[in-house]
Amino acid sequence: MGYQIPLPQKGDLSIVLDGNGNPVLVIETVSVVILPFNKVSEQFAFEEGEGNRSLSYWRMAHENYFRRSLRESALDKTKPVVCERFKVAYHKADGIRCTCRSECLVGQENLEIMISMVK
Repeated sequence: MGYQIPLPQKGDLSIVLDGNGNPVLVIETVSVVILPFNKVSEQFAFEEGEGNRSLSYWRMAHENYFRRSLRESALDKTKPVVCERFKVAYHKADGIRCTCRSECLVGQENLEIMISMVK
């Protein structure tokens, strides 16, 4: 059985690492909402910024990710997910900056984290 990551809370600060494990960002949690996978909004999908930013692309990409991550052949579309909205509080290259908005999605089961930056 895997370990559980505590759910983010509004005001939390987290360090984001690059592919080599080096810290590059500090993010501040702005809001956290738990809802069924099939209730994630078009706005959330658009702001996450992946693919063509559509809800259909978001659902396809995240369903594939969760099926692989959870080792399930099909994803229960009513499975709860944790949707976190956060902002960049510090960027290594730029110094303090609080204008970027980002979002991530956390699978409730294994609490696997997937982060995408909105540029």
